[in-house]
Amino acid sequence: MNINLQYAIIVDTNFQYVGKHITGFFISLTSFITGIFRRFHHTDSCT
Repeated sequence: MNINLQYAIIVDTNFQYVGKHITGFFISLTSFITGIFRRFHHTDSCT
């Protein structure tokens, strides 16, 4: 097997793994931030 091809496959799988975790982290982070903003907006607009 070609060493360059093997290295490219390893890098590709690592980027896919990291990309999945980064997107999951950003999704949870944005939902957390929107939840905090909603809580603040609910306490502000109680009228």
